[in-house]
Order: sequence, then C-alpha cells, then structure tokens
Amino acid sequence: HGWYKTKHGRRRRYVCKACGMTFASTKGAVYHKLKASRQQVDQACHMSTEGVNISVVSRILGRSWNTIYHWLERARVACSHFQDKHLRGYELREPQADEIKAFIGPRSDKIWIMAILEVSTRLWPSTCVGKRNYKNIKKLCGKTFHKGVSDGRVLITTDGFRPYEWVLKRLFAPTCFYGQVIKTWKKNRITKVDREIVIGEPWQIQYALECSEDSEKLNTSFIERLNLTIRRNTSYLHRQTPAHERSAQALAAQLDLQRCYYNFMRPHQALKFGNQIWTPAMMAGIVKRKLCWRDVRSSYLLAIMLLLLTDDDVQENRVQAAA
Repeated sequence: HGWYKTKHGRRRRYVCKACGMTFASTKGAVYHKLKASRQQVDQACHMSTEGVNISVVSRILGRSWNTIYHWLERARVACSHFQDKHLRGYELREPQADEIKAFIGPRSDKIWIMAILEVSTRLWPSTCVGKRNYKNIKKLCGKTFHKGVSDGRVLITTDGFRPYEWVLKRLFAPTCFYGQVIKTWKKNRITKVDREIVIGEPWQIQYALECSEDSEKLNTSFIERLNLTIRRNTSYLHRQTPAHERSAQALAAQLDLQRCYYNFMRPHQALKFGNQIWTPAMMAGIVKRKLCWRDVRSSYLLAIMLLLLTDDDVQENRVQAAA
C-alpha cells in the first residue's frame, strides 16, 4: 500500500483488508520505530553476545548508553518469545547439568545460573537464574524434559549437588539413568574425582556410555565448557568487572539473548560435517539452516515459519547426521 521514506531508504507500507489500517513492514518486529539502521541494531546485539559490555558498544557505534540498552531490551524480549515458541521437540539422550556462581549488586549477594546441555547435539535447551535450591532445580529439569522427547531412558550427569538427586528420583526416575561426578578440590586444584551411580545399575550406565558418541565415562566436561562460554560471552559475568549485573531479571534476559545466539546463530566447531559447520539447533533438527538476527526478530511474521521442519524432515535430518 505504497511507500514511505526514511534516511536509510524507502520502506514498504501495507494495509489490512479487514480494518483498513496501514502499517509498516517492521510492525511487530524489534526494528519498529527505531531511528537506526537494521544493520547497526544487529551489530549491537552481536557484540553484546560476544562479551562486549554496553558502554563499549555505545562508544563503538556512537550511540548513547540508554539507546543501546533499549535496543538490547527489545532483542531480549524477541529472543525469549522465539525460543518459547520454537525451541521444543529436541531429542534427549545425554544431558548434563551444572551451575555458575555470580553476583548481583554488592559482592555479598550471590546468585546462581543453572544450565543444562544436551551432549549429542550441543543444544542448550534451558537455564534458570536464582538461588541454588530444590525449587529452581525442579524448574530447570521440568522445562527441559517437558519440551524434549526421548526414545528411551536418558543418561543424566551432574555434580554432587543433592537437589538433583531429589528431583530426578521423585519425578523422572523411570525415564532416566543418573550419575554424579564429585570432585575434591585442594589449593584450587582437583585432587580426586569420584563417580557415583544414583539411578540405574552399573551395566545399564556402561551400556548407555557405549552407545554415546562423545563420552567414554561419566563426566561433566561438556557442560563445564558451556559454563566457560557463558561466562566469557556475557559481560556481566566477567571476573573482576566493574559492570556486574544489578538484578536477577536483567541477567536472565541477557542469558536468553545469549542462549538464542548460541543455539540458532553461532556455528559449533564440534558439529562440523565436511565443509559445513552446523549450529546446535540444526543438529537437533529444529531448523534447517543457520539463522540471523533478522530471522529471530521478525519471528512474528509468517516468513520464519518457512524455516521450520516437518516431523519427516526432522527424522531425515537426524538420519543424515548419524550417517
């Protein structure tokens, strides 16, 4: 329904056949009514997910701190909406869980970031920010198992934190095997590693490990590597940083942005097939190509639905990956 001019060029305008109202092509997306180019907004979000803090982003792009924060706030909401809608139906085989300690406000206020990683696809399905207690562990495991699917009993590995055992025994015992990796530290070094089987028999754990393509024994190395990625790519979590987070809600929103980038946009070096490097979401069969920021932020539009696979395509994609 015509065009309108901006300093970045012409933009299309549309009209609703039901009510007669006109609207821009960016209606419902992150870019709506932002006085900046889409490329600049994408660049700000990309730098934020690579560990650059907001003050540095504002100096590089020549924008005020409040403007950059407003852009990131919109992007976080869009990424959270996108993941709630599309990050589901993934296969669970060998999830690992762990926690990261962080601070909000004064150094005395500790907070924990709890995350789960699916080892076979390197997918980061869910995370939880809050106190390190039974309630949040139950919330973390519940979201992961509710949105995922499994052909049989999955092999879960965590550290020795007791609430994992309580949650898995009470809620998920018939659907999983569970082992703990307990590390003994002395003078900031690991001196001893104990492995305990909590749910299942030793021969069942051994058979699950033989079927695994990544693990030969119980370990938490993959989730610990994800913890390093989270800490390095989230500026709020850098050690000895003067720009630590002031609220748990803002930290959780930033982690949603980081998780969306990790799953859908960032190629994972462990998922290299010939000349192609897949993202975790591609390996899990959720999408069929690497997405970009514009795909995620325009997910309210119908175009993003063309990227999603049918159930037959998902199965075919998994067979090709296994081959």
